[in-house]
Amino acid sequence: MKEGRMDLRGEVKAGKQDAWDVLMNPPDWVNSLASQPTMGIVSHHDESRNIVANVTTSLTEPVEQPRRKVKKKVQEGVRKVKRIPATE
Repeated sequence: MKEGRMDLRGEVKAGKQDAWDVLMNPPDWVNSLASQPTMGIVSHHDESRNIVANVTTSLTEPVEQPRRKVKKKVQEGVRKVKRIPATE
């Protein structure tokens, strides 16, 4: 049992070291990447959020409209029931 733990610990340490080496010494192709202007990335992100919002609204509105109507009718019914005097 202890041998298995020691093997696992050694593998974890080796994995950590490999990850650290990759982070500290990135592959050569990373250095060849062209830098991106921050505003370009931000504008793409904003466009993406707007698309998601539009799609979400388009998909949920057909469901929300009838739900609001049903909710309104239920509330009206509850008001009518509250007006009925209690019988003993």
